[in-house]
Amino acid sequence: VYMEFDIWKPLYVDEFDCDKYLYHYTSFETAIKIIYSNQLLFSLIGRTNDTSESKMKIVFGENNIVDKDIYRKQVNTISEYFHQSTQIVQLLCFSTDAKINENDKKKYLSIMGKKDMYYDVSGRGFALPRMWAQYASNNMGVCFVFNREKLEELVKRKIAFTKAAPVKYKKFFNRYIIDTERMDVLYDKISMISNGSLTLLDMIQKDNDFLTYNFFTKLDDWKNEHEYRIVALIDNKNHLDRLAIDKVSSCLEGVVIGEQIDPAYEKTIKILIQSMGNKCDVKKIQFTSRMCKLV
Repeated sequence: VYMEFDIWKPLYVDEFDCDKYLYHYTSFETAIKIIYSNQLLFSLIGRTNDTSESKMKIVFGENNIVDKDIYRKQVNTISEYFHQSTQIVQLLCFSTDAKINENDKKKYLSIMGKKDMYYDVSGRGFALPRMWAQYASNNMGVCFVFNREKLEELVKRKIAFTKAAPVKYKKFFNRYIIDTERMDVLYDKISMISNGSLTLLDMIQKDNDFLTYNFFTKLDDWKNEHEYRIVALIDNKNHLDRLAIDKVSSCLEGVVIGEQIDPAYEKTIKILIQSMGNKCDVKKIQFTSRMCKLV
């Protein structure tokens, strides 16, 4: 019989909802801060480990250019505005469960033993080797398991504008094209308003393509992260403050600790989670040559 809790179910058993959970990997030290504060902090987009994140993926149309000098001036002004505006973009980043189809299942079952399918959690969002190595201190950290719907509801209560979606991976970046007609409109708005009231939010909140191109697209190098992110646009004057989402324990459904974690740290995490009072199961991950399992 497979494990009791639905949260720990292998991908290959019965119907599995790949969109139910979000997974946040972190170090032991940061995990303690999250538990004690009962908060998740957004990150400034310019401080992510992908240097292309904070660079706007826009190009300017060159059709119907009447005056090249005016065109260059518009390009420089709009480019600088968007560059400055990225300071008000903040992110919460997670991993998700792998999406598998019937062919994937059949291929898996032909390789693994039938008994293994009930215990092997490979492909689950908390069982991604690269994430454990890169974001959880080389398997010495922690992975939090959140209920996606509950967490997104918490975020919506706190922040005026957010967008949540899985990241799309591409061999090359798409470019968001701003034609010359739209350049005129943008340039006039940016030039006329000098008191800072014009924000990135005003410019793009109804433009889903712009958001997707710039904040939900990454290169294939990162595809093994299975990333899902929540993007928040904030007020300019508060751009140095990291947004905090409170009471995250209300949507925390599980905690996975790395297989190389210090035994004292492991005990500390378990005691702290138990003291929170909510129903939250703690497991330890274990990678073998054949499979990945929880103990």
